[in-house]
Amino acid sequence: MFCRMIIRRIFTIAATGALFVLIPGVSQAATPEKSFTMRSLDQSQCLEQPKGQRITTFVQCDTGNRRQLWQFPARSDNGTMAIARGQKCLTTMSDEDAVVLRKCDDSRTSQVWQAADSDGFSTFTNTKTGSCLSNNGGSLIATSCSNADSTHWELVPSSK
Repeated sequence: MFCRMIIRRIFTIAATGALFVLIPGVSQAATPEKSFTMRSLDQSQCLEQPKGQRITTFVQCDTGNRRQLWQFPARSDNGTMAIARGQKCLTTMSDEDAVVLRKCDDSRTSQVWQAADSDGFSTFTNTKTGSCLSNNGGSLIATSCSNADSTHWELVPSSK
């Protein structure tokens, strides 16, 4: 029954052109069925977490590379989500524009992102700062939202 409900929701969302699925009731600790590679339109490179690091880098895209796979568990009913890899979530730093990976924590508003579709690509706005996730020449930052390619993302479903 649960699978049928999710499949129905996937088809409903697919018909609206959304690029990802938020599954109600999925907690941070749960592993969503789908993972995505996040490709920055600015440099056509993908977001990756180097082994053992709390930072991210941009490298050549490889949908089979597990370090480039990101998940989007729902945080609330208003469409907010975490951008997670394992138990680590993308987190804005309060005193700077840096975005780092920190342990996922439902009470940490710096980990909550609102997604929007923009001309077939996604933008992610941090609900605490109002800043957009951006590729700043190979560094992941949260910056003023604009129509620049650096704030636009293509979500490529994983082949796994």
